[in-house]
Amino acid sequence: MIKITHKSANLFYKIIKHPISAIIISLIIGYIFYNLSLKSKDPLYNVSESNLIAENLNNNEIDIKWRDTSVNNIHQITLSIWNNGSDIIDYSDFVKNIPLTFHNEGDVKILNVKSIKRSRPNIIFNSKILNDSIFFSLSNSEALENGDGEMFTILYSKINEKKWNLTGRIKGSKNGFGFSEVVNSKNDPSNYTTYITIGLILIILIRVGVSIYKFNAVHLKYWEIFFITTYFLLVYIVPYYLSDGELLSWMN
Repeated sequence: MIKITHKSANLFYKIIKHPISAIIISLIIGYIFYNLSLKSKDPLYNVSESNLIAENLNNNEIDIKWRDTSVNNIHQITLSIWNNGSDIIDYSDFVKNIPLTFHNEGDVKILNVKSIKRSRPNIIFNSKILNDSIFFSLSNSEALENGDGEMFTILYSKINEKKWNLTGRIKGSKNGFGFSEVVNSKNDPSNYTTYITIGLILIILIRVGVSIYKFNAVHLKYWEIFFITTYFLLVYIVPYYLSDGELLSWMN
């Protein structure tokens, strides 16, 4: 059992005030602020799960057509493109001979692409479908600031669908070439997890309050410390660092 008393708190305070401790803490704080001050272009994209819109039922009663062309099925995905970095991505940062291209590694027929959301009205990606790929270009009068981007819906007919990729050259991008894919949002626990966390914090506060009232000190068992630390590591800290990027509010 760990017992936190006024004496042990004073000892901890003296250790913190020690010159060596002060130097170490200053170096850590300086390193954190140095990393925060670094500007980076961090272009990201996210592709949603595919949704089936319509498909043939292998009979003569239903025939799906798209602009007078028969197709076997119609699926839909959403594509989000944005700058997660602190540095601006200007339209001139997009390399023209390696354009921003969205394509599937398998065999699909892209039918339509439509913009549905954007972070600001002036953020406009022009799109063009060619050879079952979508070519994007940022309008010449704009730049992507931190959090700026656009979301599209894409309709396609699936033949042998595989992984979707967004390729293209961005000058000075964080990963050294272009856009990186975000699979999971950063630190986005479910509502149930939030309620459990709030309940756990309340239990901890009550536990500490009762301990101080009865013993005039904080008594915590080792398994309690282990459980609390493990819970926050697994639910919040580890997912935060393992996730690829942050899905922003305008995407919801």
